[in-house]
Amino acid sequence: MPFFGPTRAALAAAAARGADIIPSLRLVLTAEALTAPPPSHALELNAELDALCAAARELAVCRAGWLYFCGTDAPLPAAVPRGLLQGTVLTFLRGVLRSEGRAVVRLLPQGD
Repeated sequence: MPFFGPTRAALAAAAARGADIIPSLRLVLTAEALTAPPPSHALELNAELDALCAAARELAVCRAGWLYFCGTDAPLPAAVPRGLLQGTVLTFLRGVLRSEGRAVVRLLPQGD
């Protein structure tokens, strides 16, 4: 993340002046997630996605029943940066929220 330090500082200064930094901030966060090294221990995707979906449901309490998480029967470890996984799911949910539809996050073993 030190590589993006000056960019974050410039965005903070722009935000302090009242500029709209959301599009630029989104690009920086995506770049950070894509360039992050793989974690030393694989994430357990069932647990990680369940926690992420539970947090998303809490943030959108007024939308009861709009988000469902379907895990797998077996643990699915993956050596992906947590920020990249979270960003992917949140980008998907953003589209669902805009459409006022329902979302299902379904986790399948590779090859299914």
